[in-house]
Amino acid sequence: MKREKLERQAIASELAKLDGWSLDGTGTSISRTFKFRNFVTASTHKLWHHILVATSFTAAR
Repeated sequence: MKREKLERQAIASELAKLDGWSLDGTGTSISRTFKFRNFVTASTHKLWHHILVATSFTAAR
């Protein structure tokens, strides 16, 4: 199945329908920040098994 790259406008339009997601400045990646009470909560959260670009003690992005 061949995939076509969406235009920046189409990506922005679809992301506007999703709470908390944003397109980076280059238009090549999307992100969302999740905030947790503390590191233990963040490290045991069900989202933890997904790819995380950056983490801190209380946030996962």
